[in-house]
Amino acid sequence: MRDGTRLLKPRQRRLAWAGFVLVSAYAPVQAMVLPDASWLFSICVAGLVAAVIIADDASERAAAAVDPGKRR
Repeated sequence: MRDGTRLLKPRQRRLAWAGFVLVSAYAPVQAMVLPDASWLFSICVAGLVAAVIIADDASERAAAAVDPGKRR
């Protein structure tokens, strides 16, 4: 069973951040190149990835509040 301190492993967290940055940078480029509004999908994906990263931070803070001696 998991210890409940993190949702993502360190490698998954790095990949989530890389994906967030890439999709966030890709959306404006896609908006300039394509005539339709399909770039909004990239914004939605970036928002979902950001929500996962924020939830991971919140779970770490909650675990640290319960057990202050626990560090990364």
